[in-house]
Amino acid sequence: MMFADGGTVVQMLKILVIFALVLFSGQDVHALTVDTVLAVVNNEIITLSDYTRFLFKMGPEEKARYDPETKGIDKYILQKMIEENIILQEARKRGIETTEDEIETTLKELREESGISNQEFSNILIEEGLAMNDYKKLIKENIIALKLIDIEITSRIIVTDQDIKGYYKENLPLFLVSNEKRKVHAIFIGISDNMTITEMTDLKIRTLKIYEEIIKGEPFEKMVDLYSDEPLRSRSGLLGEFESGGLIPALEAALAALNEGDVSKPVWTTDGVYILKLTKTLRKEYAEMNSVRDTIYSELFERRSREKFSAWMKTLWEKSSIEIKNL
Repeated sequence: MMFADGGTVVQMLKILVIFALVLFSGQDVHALTVDTVLAVVNNEIITLSDYTRFLFKMGPEEKARYDPETKGIDKYILQKMIEENIILQEARKRGIETTEDEIETTLKELREESGISNQEFSNILIEEGLAMNDYKKLIKENIIALKLIDIEITSRIIVTDQDIKGYYKENLPLFLVSNEKRKVHAIFIGISDNMTITEMTDLKIRTLKIYEEIIKGEPFEKMVDLYSDEPLRSRSGLLGEFESGGLIPALEAALAALNEGDVSKPVWTTDGVYILKLTKTLRKEYAEMNSVRDTIYSELFERRSREKFSAWMKTLWEKSSIEIKNL
């Protein structure tokens, strides 16, 4: 088991036993063999061997990061080991047990979830220096600990509809689906690199007349059909839907001055002249609360689980006799 800050209690409850390949519980002081003692927890010890085995389940990167031979004993890792030991002791005090069927079911689930054969599974245990009976003991201890955690944490977490509604309202930006957009139509008249001054002047006059006709009441769609170049003519002038800043600066500046339904004066760009119409402002869209209800529930459940677990663990720690050595 590992109750690291980076994981959630809910996730821990689901996957804890999958990673418990190499952690042995503390041994009675009277059964101490020749090994460095790192801590004594209520008359049970945690040794350097326990620490080393604990690192295997964390993965190669973490193992290298916390390797006692090169990095010494990490206080954070030792704290997690102590926490696990305390939980197991508390479970034993309460007489929490498991059955052989539960252990066998867990074993089967582990093999199925890992997608490996029975032989491959056995080979892994051999490589880690574990007999099947030892491994079953680890699973048994984990199941017992999880049962205690379920009693003290999971079963006591309540998330109401009111909680979900409140979280949704307070964190509405988290559920943004689409930013505000502007639907823009335009008349576009292209220009060529070799246009003469006279042609440029004529185009300026022509585009101003088109603008004036629209202001006087000529339908924008009609003027698109009469004067716009492709590709906008065949698209009825639809330029697109744009978030703020989605157009080139010249067009962006002209559009920013428009209200819905307004038309801009001719805007000159390197590729041609545009007359813009802000057809519609599309407001920000948010996911409906019902569609994110499960996500919110999980977030609140996990947050409260972490808080409750932390408080519960603090209580167990404070009433335990803990002596840390050789650091």
